[in-house]
Amino acid sequence: MCDLSTIVVGLANGLKVYAGYQQAELQADVTRVINERNTQNLNKAYQDRLTAKRAEERQQAIITAQELEKASQKAIVAKSSAQVAAGEAGIKATSVNVLDVIQDFAVEEAKFSSLLAQQQNFRDTSSALNLDIAKSDYQQQWQQINKPIYEPDYLGTAADLFAGGADTYKTYQANRLYDKEFPS
Repeated sequence: MCDLSTIVVGLANGLKVYAGYQQAELQADVTRVINERNTQNLNKAYQDRLTAKRAEERQQAIITAQELEKASQKAIVAKSSAQVAAGEAGIKATSVNVLDVIQDFAVEEAKFSSLLAQQQNFRDTSSALNLDIAKSDYQQQWQQINKPIYEPDYLGTAADLFAGGADTYKTYQANRLYDKEFPS
């Protein structure tokens, strides 16, 4: 009778372990679905962030181009005004003073254009760094979401149950032998 109870307890433990693995498998399936949804949301957020950054870069490039165009137009107007004023004052357009004034306008225009180009380079560098940070954030979040999921080990459980059954059988045989040698 004692031996039968040991077998029943072993089987009950086996069923309990199996039920636990079934629950773990269900939980793993639920976790997979949640991880997939979170990954999709993360991908969308990352793409939205990139799209917004690229739109901002395009807008800034347009603003820079417009500023360059305005500066160029102002320089053309200033040069023309200087030439007209020199002509009205009776100074030849090839005069050193007129050429110096026109040259000064050209130098100022070049300085301003260079400054705008340098600012655009700084913005481009900053943007590239921000995109690298966004990519790194995305990768970290993706890894956090997609951590390995615990999977039930049916083979290991079967081996454990088999070993438990073998132990139970060994104990049963030892008890039978003991009962034969030393009857009560």
